[in-house]
This record gives sequence, structure tokens and C-alpha cells, in this order.
Amino acid sequence: MKAPGTISLRTVLFLSMLISSWGCSDMTDQASFRSQDTPHVLPPAGSVPVTGMELFDGTTRIENPEPATATSIQKGRELFGVNCSMCHGPEGRGDGKVGEVMAPPGPPNLHGDTVQGLDDFDLFVRLTYGYGRMPGFRTRLAASDRWHLVNYVKDLR
Repeated sequence: MKAPGTISLRTVLFLSMLISSWGCSDMTDQASFRSQDTPHVLPPAGSVPVTGMELFDGTTRIENPEPATATSIQKGRELFGVNCSMCHGPEGRGDGKVGEVMAPPGPPNLHGDTVQGLDDFDLFVRLTYGYGRMPGFRTRLAASDRWHLVNYVKDLR
């Protein structure tokens, strides 16, 4: 028989297991990756982004840093063929294969007054953040590539 006020070994073990497992619920809230995910590595502090992830809020007007040279327009044409022609069509007339099945059909004709009336900055913002059903290319294209696209679109007039 136990002396009054003593705790059995079983009780001590049970209480210690209960207390030690208390913090295990945090495992469900931890940062983790699925096997198919790429690691989410942040850039070093103070680094300068070069892949399109620039700090740009879309409100501070900036000038087009890429002159509309033949080289820039050609680069924009190549980027357009890869990233835009499926919706806007090979010549930017809004007749791409994907654009045909949209409801309502078709993205805008890039030769038209609506798009050509925009200045370089407004086109750049639309390319960066998207517009309507068009996705943004902020994380897909570097800022210089988006400026080349602006030069190409403006050259369509």
C-alpha cells in the first residue's frame, strides 16, 4: 500500500509524456514543401533583382529605359511570339487560337486606337500586373523584356 500523498510511477510517466507531447501540435503549422515544389529561397538582403521581381508599385510613373531601336523591337517581337500570340494572334489583331475560345471572344486588337492610345508607362503597367483577363508578367518576364514588348506593341501602329 502507498503512503498518502505519493504519486505512482505510472502517473509520473503519463504526466511527463503528456507534457512532452504538448508542443507537437506545431508540426502541422510549420513551413514545409511538397516533393514537387521548388525550394522557396529568398534573395539575400540588399540584393538587386534581375528576374522581373522588381519593387515597382505601378503608381510612380517611369520613362521607358529601352530605346525603341530595331534590336529592341525585334526582341519584343520574339517575346510576343512566345508569350502573347496565342491570345492576341501572330500579328496582334486579337485573333489568336486561345483568344477565339474566350467568352466574350477575343482580346483587343493591338493595332487599334484603344491600345495605341496608351503611353509606354500604361502599357508597361498592364504587362506587369495584367489587365482584364490578361495575366500579369511580373514574375514571368524581366522588366527589360516587358519594355521590349512595349516597344514592339507601339511599333504595330
